[in-house]
Amino acid sequence: MIRPSPELVAVARRWLEGLEHPDDETFANLFAACDELTYIGTDADEVFKGAEFGSAYGRHISEMPLISVEIDELTGYENGGTGWVFWLGAIRFAGLDNLVIRFRTTLIFALDRGVWRIVHAHVSNPNRLQELLGYRHVTMDALLHSARAAGSGFGQSGLASVMFTDIVGSSVIAAAIGDRAWADRVHHHLATIQRHVETGGGRMVKTLGDGTLSSFTSARTAIETARAIQRDFDTMREEPVLLVRIGLHTGDLIIADDDFFGTVVNKAARICTIAAPGEIRVSDATRAMIGDSLDFVFDTPISVPLRGLPGEHLLYRLEW
Repeated sequence: MIRPSPELVAVARRWLEGLEHPDDETFANLFAACDELTYIGTDADEVFKGAEFGSAYGRHISEMPLISVEIDELTGYENGGTGWVFWLGAIRFAGLDNLVIRFRTTLIFALDRGVWRIVHAHVSNPNRLQELLGYRHVTMDALLHSARAAGSGFGQSGLASVMFTDIVGSSVIAAAIGDRAWADRVHHHLATIQRHVETGGGRMVKTLGDGTLSSFTSARTAIETARAIQRDFDTMREEPVLLVRIGLHTGDLIIADDDFFGTVVNKAARICTIAAPGEIRVSDATRAMIGDSLDFVFDTPISVPLRGLPGEHLLYRLEW
């Protein structure tokens, strides 16, 4: 019978602590000394097998800069003589401008003479396929192109907070329920977003398919609107369930013949593509605009590249 395993969670914590303070003896005890032991890392060449890996893992970790481990989720289960643990979190690399990389890891355990030992480990980075493969996010790009072709629709230039929304997996859902039913769902979806945008004092600039582009004169009202949208959709029980991602950025909005968007709109679109289903991601600029307000709670920021924009960009996830 499968049951939660605090014991395996405790063993996994010792493994995570070993990442911060690696030594060969600790890992030799945590990993099973068997030929079936397998470790799959994030690099293409990081596939290791065999009994000797456990004692060598400490040297593997020692080659990295000093790190600190952050835990978002750590759960473990066991079923007889086998068990598994899932870790979702991040590693911060000291000396590399505090580089933070998110990880998701599965550890599979076998009971060896009364001691739980790792027989399989799989570590991955939650990168999006469009970023890995250079895939262009069709909804956001098409929405940007359509808005440019139709004119700005933003009103006055100046400081603005721009919000993009997008339904995740819309093409799959549309194929499953049919065009007519999907058109009805999208119509209701867009009407719901427009209602929240107008209630928040914003302006719906453009819609295309299931994507929306809106602008606000206040970062606070933009964030409040994004939160209200997610909370509203979270209460809906009609199937199929629609998962929405939202991206926000604040900056100078340029309205001129040659460029009525500016970086603020492009960056907000790219942030939306980074957001996971059900997430609200905001830029550091939008986060800074609201200061130390207790009305909002943000997760630990991540630094990521955004397609078409130079450098790394600090993004926050709003806990809604």
